[in-house]
Amino acid sequence: MAKKTGSLFFILLILPFFLHSDHFTISLWLHSSMFSKGKSTAVRELDEKLSYYKKIGIENLYVFNTLKSEHKKGWSFLRSLIKIAHKKGLKVHPVITSGNRIREKRIIKKHPDWLIRDQFKRIFPYLNLSNPDARHYILKKITKLLKYNIDGIHLDYIRFPYLGRNDRGNSAMSILLSLIRTTLYQYIPDSVFHGIADNCFSYDRETLKRFGKYYKDLDHEDIDEKVRILNEWRKWNISNVTLLVKNVKDLIIRSGKNIPLSAAIISNRDFAKNSLGQDWGHWGRMGIVDVLCPMIYTNDPGWFRERLKNVITEVKGGCRVYAGIAIVSSHSRNTEKGIKAQIRIARELNADGIVLFSGWSLQLSAISIQPSAHSFQPTAFGWDLGSRE
Repeated sequence: MAKKTGSLFFILLILPFFLHSDHFTISLWLHSSMFSKGKSTAVRELDEKLSYYKKIGIENLYVFNTLKSEHKKGWSFLRSLIKIAHKKGLKVHPVITSGNRIREKRIIKKHPDWLIRDQFKRIFPYLNLSNPDARHYILKKITKLLKYNIDGIHLDYIRFPYLGRNDRGNSAMSILLSLIRTTLYQYIPDSVFHGIADNCFSYDRETLKRFGKYYKDLDHEDIDEKVRILNEWRKWNISNVTLLVKNVKDLIIRSGKNIPLSAAIISNRDFAKNSLGQDWGHWGRMGIVDVLCPMIYTNDPGWFRERLKNVITEVKGGCRVYAGIAIVSSHSRNTEKGIKAQIRIARELNADGIVLFSGWSLQLSAISIQPSAHSFQPTAFGWDLGSRE
């Protein structure tokens, strides 16, 4: 257990208030690296922590790095996790991080063409989701997971990366210039590109070639050529991410498993869609995903309410919405008062549940169990602010 640097939060006393007759689901993001490399020790840790999760009302576990190629433990962590979780009545949803930084060195070495390249030919260790082979690699992972007795698939980082202006520059004009030069074959000096890139899509030769074919087959509207190219370039990259989500859904259906597809999303709709290719509003409205989990990591209840309301309104009832609440994240440290307020807001807005971020932050503490007429209800919820997140 991480060393405790903050006070424990005892908020489970209020959960019966939130968990009344209509079902409100509590889920948790956690990581296989929380558990020891050795199997016997890890199994004991799983039994202890999952017993705790069950007692405090958690139902779904969204678990990162469950495949052998991801966790490097040398044994089937996922099989043991499922066995223990199902004994305790918990559901296991393995997480696939589609567009995040690639940690598997063999993939980077063997398939550098799958990675994102900017206009200066710099390579970034993120999968280019507009590359069909990169998408197929992700789908192969999903296929492996579907061979297990899992309860769902959870997509994280299902988008292009945001690398920041220090990495990519600060002007969208570079997108237009690059596409004019590579698609229409008009000469533009390299000096024009210097320091003005701000887009996180990939400008490698094969990606631009595929886009060029797509672009030439379009019925063009009577608008400025530069504006048209920019619009279509964004739409094309967005459509490739959506295609991947649809393909994952199709794999689940073809497997015969009646399990949900969920996705963690950026709560700012316009930024997520136009800059990162994550059109979650469309996924939710069309029922391509069953659950959306907007990551609204903040201490500001007003901001939390606004973002969550926007997500619920945008999907128009096409899927369930679980509000992502951070105990501790890389840019926020929540409080007992803040967590209570955010749970209350989620209930008021008729969200279907919450997802807590994350297992690193939620640590074991003393639990007092009180019997009730219907079930055992815990009376202590332990929170440790000494998180690694």
